[in-house]
Amino acid sequence: MYSIVCIIFLLLLVINVIQNSVQAQACGQNQEYLQCGSSCPTTCSDFSYPVRTDRFCTANCVRGCFCKRDYHRDNNGQCVLPQECCKGSHEKYIECGSACVETCQYRSKFCIHQCIPGCFCESYEYVRESNQTGSICVKRLQCPKHDRFAS
Repeated sequence: MYSIVCIIFLLLLVINVIQNSVQAQACGQNQEYLQCGSSCPTTCSDFSYPVRTDRFCTANCVRGCFCKRDYHRDNNGQCVLPQECCKGSHEKYIECGSACVETCQYRSKFCIHQCIPGCFCESYEYVRESNQTGSICVKRLQCPKHDRFAS
């Protein structure tokens, strides 16, 4: 009886290993198969402006293909580096950007020093056009005069 239980256990173990290796091969570039991945993996949307705060994540395990460490899923489902998430004109990824982002309508007089990773305008010469999601970076001088840093 003991030998039958051992054989069944080994058979199930082999089937599990084979199944995991087949599933791992099905994952795309810069991805890996996980038995217990995050129910709320990071995406390029996490780096967009304004910073997302509406996300609710649970600690549940999810099986499937996940982006490898330091990679994030883009809008096309590919796993890319954070720098590749920032596709807007005059935009770049900054690991430690400001929590107080300037727009044509708003310039913070006081701002707490807090590092936020994300997509920011590439230089001081540019600001966000507005506070709306997906707002583009424009030259400060292109802001309408009535909006220009109304604070």
